[in-house]
Amino acid sequence: MNPVGQRHPGSPAAHKYAGTEHQSHRRMILYPFQREAKEAVLRHWEKGKRAALISLPTGSGKTIVFSDILQSSLNGNSDKGLVLVHRDELLRQAIEKLNFVWPEVKVSTVDAASSNFAGQITIASVMSIVRRLDKIPRIHKVVTDEAHHAPARSWLKIYKRINDLFSDWQHLGVTATPIRTKGASDLEAIFGKPVYVKSIFELIVEGYLSPLKGLEVRTEISVEEVGIQGGDFIAEELSRVINTKERNRLVVENYLELAADRKALVFAADLNHARSLAAMFKTQGVSAAWVSGETPLNLRRSFLEKLRNSELKVIVNCPDDRARAQALSGKEKLPVHRFRRQFLKTQAYQHARSSDVLSDKEDGEEHRRTVSQEACERTPKLSW
Repeated sequence: MNPVGQRHPGSPAAHKYAGTEHQSHRRMILYPFQREAKEAVLRHWEKGKRAALISLPTGSGKTIVFSDILQSSLNGNSDKGLVLVHRDELLRQAIEKLNFVWPEVKVSTVDAASSNFAGQITIASVMSIVRRLDKIPRIHKVVTDEAHHAPARSWLKIYKRINDLFSDWQHLGVTATPIRTKGASDLEAIFGKPVYVKSIFELIVEGYLSPLKGLEVRTEISVEEVGIQGGDFIAEELSRVINTKERNRLVVENYLELAADRKALVFAADLNHARSLAAMFKTQGVSAAWVSGETPLNLRRSFLEKLRNSELKVIVNCPDDRARAQALSGKEKLPVHRFRRQFLKTQAYQHARSSDVLSDKEDGEEHRRTVSQEACERTPKLSW
């Protein structure tokens, strides 16, 4: 077995794959694990199976993979594809990656502002297209991004409409979270068992991402009396316990001691906690801002741009309900501890050096009691 973080002997260096294209054929050159996922899906479809599910970690290029699959599997200009995304905010990412992989394809969108199915591929937010079921044309290939949402009622309505129009359609689900609260049975009813799965740990060993380094900050505050609902702390109760001036100061002081040279995303328990933490960072001379699900999209994008160009050092986010959990990620609601672990997986892909993670810990349960996690500015190793 190779040491963690060492590239597998004989495998091509990752940077030879990222963002490159074979000039004579105008096709993406995928990473080996991406190519394996693509081939597994195409083999599955060739056997006459209609639905396929692949599971790849956050940040591993799922959009690149399904874009390449669409390019390989749609016949001519007459076949139409549909990409379903969870929120309008994810449309732009899907369009950018699809145009990068397949520049010649005509793309249309269905979102809150438009209803256009004219392209060979339509990218649609579920909440927008489910209100326009009568407008859906005959579809040959469907990609469900964030496929763990597929068992939800609105998604099932879309699939039924597509099937009514063309029973031979083929379906690809992509997800980093194949098991939800109800387990895997919901997804298996739609897709069957995954045809390809790659874990974050495998990609660390194979050298496609860097190991994470965790730094733990212990406090004296007990959260034993905080209620739990749906497998996670009740955010309001948690905030009342941990949102104290002394504890917030400890978070900031440890950031300054251990990670002052790095940019940071801080996850708070709720909106009040986010405001208090951002204020404490500012008090200590650190440029900071807080965001929530109610923060306008253009302002969130402005904050992220300021983080990139170093006008801001810290953004505090509060993933305590569906909207707030999506404030920075644009992704699905997860229990807070799972949301944070998913975020850390993303950092492993986006940064070339080992990611240092600053967290605090109560009573030994680091996954569920992490309050501040720091993601660093680094040179990207993989470019998606």
